[in-house]
Amino acid sequence: MDKEQHPRPRLRGFEDLVECGPRQSLRRRLKNRTVVATPARRRMFAAIRRALVFRDLRFRRRVACQWAHGAAIHLDRDRGFEVAPPGRFAEAAEVVQSARDLAAEFGPEENWDRAPRAVGGYSIGLLDPRELTRESAFIRFILRPDIIASAAEYLGVVPVLSSVQVWYSRFDGRGANRGRLFHLDPEDVSAMRVFVYCSDVDSTEGPLVVLPARASDAIQRALNVRCGGTFLPLSDEKIGAFIQPTDLSRVIGPAGTVVLIDTCRCYHYGSRVESAASRTFAVFTLLAPSALVLPIDYRPALPLTHLATPDSPLLERLVLGAG
Repeated sequence: MDKEQHPRPRLRGFEDLVECGPRQSLRRRLKNRTVVATPARRRMFAAIRRALVFRDLRFRRRVACQWAHGAAIHLDRDRGFEVAPPGRFAEAAEVVQSARDLAAEFGPEENWDRAPRAVGGYSIGLLDPRELTRESAFIRFILRPDIIASAAEYLGVVPVLSSVQVWYSRFDGRGANRGRLFHLDPEDVSAMRVFVYCSDVDSTEGPLVVLPARASDAIQRALNVRCGGTFLPLSDEKIGAFIQPTDLSRVIGPAGTVVLIDTCRCYHYGSRVESAASRTFAVFTLLAPSALVLPIDYRPALPLTHLATPDSPLLERLVLGAG
């Protein structure tokens, strides 16, 4: 055909670029937040997302730098997680008691159908975030400036609080299934989850098992694993081909143990409860505003923005998404 009749389209900027994906346009992926791709492509999408919210990120980076000295825990990027013993954070004891109260209500099997969330036959979510108030133990804990500073120092920006949940896991007589295999969480290329053990956890009660970030990155590169959307798990055998057993960290500890972990970079699993044991824990998710799972206009999607008031400190307003 005559090239003059069908000239090659000329890219004029981002609006043209996002229409040119071979399988699914980048615009659709960004809109639907279903970026299932190799690690390299996900990093590319993440860079574009950061560019789209550049002004917000610039301000949040500035605030993060101001608060960096107050971080309670400093996370190494190669490791990607740290553990704090009971008593490190005063509010953690109140989180433990509040979670135990919920477990007492929903833990018995006859009450599982009434629980706010359920995963298979082995784990239920006990907390309805709509019932949270600024005075609740969960919110007071996660809004501690030293915890937010720890996440901000690691992520490079003041994060937003995207979820708060309490999970109760029990033995169900089945082996490790999809949710109990090694996996990376899909929210972004890097994120922060804060776990609070609300029951004593030993090797039989489904402890969190973590592979450090650097080793996890190496496995991603070796396997070129597509991730995102619904997380894609790896079997123990596949992970074991790349590591030594000593590379894994099994996080056991009494109630009140706190774990900060980048679950988007560190392969991990939990809830492999044995025998008649059970496990209760609270988990808080802190994301950069540019996270792949969030819409570009992320504030309406955050569940706890209404807890911020005009008198709230700037750091709290930013974390809740009202800043």
